[in-house]
Amino acid sequence: MHEVKGIPFDAPLYHGGDEQGSAFLNCQAVNVMFSITRDATRLLPEELVPAANPAIGIVGVACYGLSTVGAYLEHYSGLQVRNPGGQTGYYIPCIYVTTNDAALASGREVLGAPNKLAHIRLTWEAGPIQGTLERRAGKRLLTITAQPNQRMSSGARQM
Repeated sequence: MHEVKGIPFDAPLYHGGDEQGSAFLNCQAVNVMFSITRDATRLLPEELVPAANPAIGIVGVACYGLSTVGAYLEHYSGLQVRNPGGQTGYYIPCIYVTTNDAALASGREVLGAPNKLAHIRLTWEAGPIQGTLERRAGKRLLTITAQPNQRMSSGARQM
């Protein structure tokens, strides 16, 4: 893979190359997986089907304290799906990121991720973890509050 360059060439928003992959250090996150009792098929592109019955959804807020594109927060939500070849993964229609131009641009332009800007917070104060998403400051779209009681399984992490 050739190095990805942006304009201006001497100060791109993000860098790429064979020896360089994504790295996320000091990551904190809250993920909630849940069952969807209604038909989720209408939310998916035609070639995808829910991987389980009932369908499995996921929402999460993550804080990347240090990454290859700098520090930022993101929110993601999706459905566990299967493609016609039998592969299982997540269909994620939108990912929101905080105002980090490199995270927004590299996600959209390099990875093809559906990134959009939003106001995101992740707090943990002696008890439950809370993640919030606002699209326009003050317009709350999501609040996740969870009391962690176990680590995510290795199978779920690999998804």
